[in-house]
Amino acid sequence: MTSDYAKFHTDRLNLAIHLVFVPLCSVAFVLSIISLVKVQLVASGLFLVAAFLAFAVQAVGHKREAVPPERFTSPGNFAQRIFLEQYFKFWRFLFRGEFARAWSPKV
Repeated sequence: MTSDYAKFHTDRLNLAIHLVFVPLCSVAFVLSIISLVKVQLVASGLFLVAAFLAFAVQAVGHKREAVPPERFTSPGNFAQRIFLEQYFKFWRFLFRGEFARAWSPKV
C-alpha cells in the first residue's frame, strides 16, 4: 500500500537526503528542547539552528521531485505537517518498505 507521502518522495537524491536529514532534524530539535529546559541557551540555539538547516536541506531535495509538496496554508498547518513528517510519516514510510519501493528502479 503506497501512502500519499510516497508520491512526494520518489527522487533517489531526495530520498537519500531524507534518510540522513530527517533523523538529524528530529534529534536536533529534541536536543534543543532538552537544552532549553536545562537552561543551556547556547546549546539550545545551536541545536535549533541544526534542526532548521536539516529541514532546509530537505526542502532543497523536494525541488527535485516531479510532484512538489503541497503549499502550507497557515503557520499551524506548517507546524503540524513538519512535526508529523519528521516524527511519524517518514518513519512509517521507511519501515513499511515504501522507502525501498521508491528507491528501487522503476520497471
